[in-house]
Amino acid sequence: MKISSGGKSTESTSGKRSKKTSSSSEGKTESASKTFAATVSEVESDVHEQEIDELFAEIQEKAEVLVKKQTDTALQEYKDLVSKFLKKVIGENVKITEITSTFFMENSKVYVLAKNIDQGLADLAEQVHSGNPDAMKIAAKSSEIRGWLIDIRS
Repeated sequence: MKISSGGKSTESTSGKRSKKTSSSSEGKTESASKTFAATVSEVESDVHEQEIDELFAEIQEKAEVLVKKQTDTALQEYKDLVSKFLKKVIGENVKITEITSTFFMENSKVYVLAKNIDQGLADLAEQVHSGNPDAMKIAAKSSEIRGWLIDIRS
């Protein structure tokens, strides 16, 4: 009798041990997986921020070129960079952000800023295409657009 009860006891203990070992290794795997996922996410975020910073610096450079040259080519390059910046910032935020009741308000802000930027670019184009472009007005408008880009980024 002792042997059979001892056998049952041993079986259940060994069964529990194998389950504990199994769940322990699963926990370690999940923990390692989360750590890896968090690391990948951080790296992606850092790369994304670096790309946005580089685009922003290029926009500032093109704004200076636009003020100096006041040509259609300089204007188009500036507009293309602003568009690329907006797609990068807005596109990434929309993918990451979960739609909630407060998202509408954020989305509304982004829409208003995008509309302001679009109007600012139209004003820049009008200024460049006018018979007598004013470098100060172009610099002021590009500075205003830069401010909106900073707002939309944050």
